[in-house]
Order: sequence, then C-alpha cells, then structure tokens
Amino acid sequence: TDEDRERLIVAMHTMTRVSQDEGWERYGEAYRDWNHFVKQHLDLTSGRDCDHLHDGLGFLTGHVALANEFERALQAVDSSVACPYWDFTMDSTRD
Repeated sequence: TDEDRERLIVAMHTMTRVSQDEGWERYGEAYRDWNHFVKQHLDLTSGRDCDHLHDGLGFLTGHVALANEFERALQAVDSSVACPYWDFTMDSTRD
C-alpha cells in the first residue's frame, strides 16, 4: 500500500540521518546506519582478487545475510516494515 511504502521510505531515511551510536540509543542493538551497509558491501566486494558477494555462491549467501541484517535494522526503526519482494520477472514483461 502507499502507507507501507511511505513507512519503509521513512525508516530508510532515518538510517541515512541517524548515526550508529545514536541509533543504538534510540532503537536498540539491531539498528545499523546506512554507512554500515555501504562499508559492508564495499569491504566484501572491493578485493581485487576476490569479490565475496558477487562471485559464486557468495551472491546467494552474502546478499541474503546483508538483506536480513538490513531488514532487522529497518525493523528496529519501525517494526511494521519489511524489505519489499522484487519480482524481476514482472519487470521483464513491461514495455
């Protein structure tokens, strides 16, 4: 719904504005700020000789783990939100 989307966007916006330390105080230990996820992704993918997230099985396991942590961080801000499911097969049928 429009309300669900708005709540998700507000929670994501909060993660961009509220620091890790402040977020832990406000929302608890599951909170992670936006920079945490940027750093995690860069740390796991920027190796010249090894991309832990996009090579082989790392894509499935690594991205699932990051998505789970991201969703838990969102829910620390607003327990009613969840990461939306993206059905890419629907996009492929659009003109």
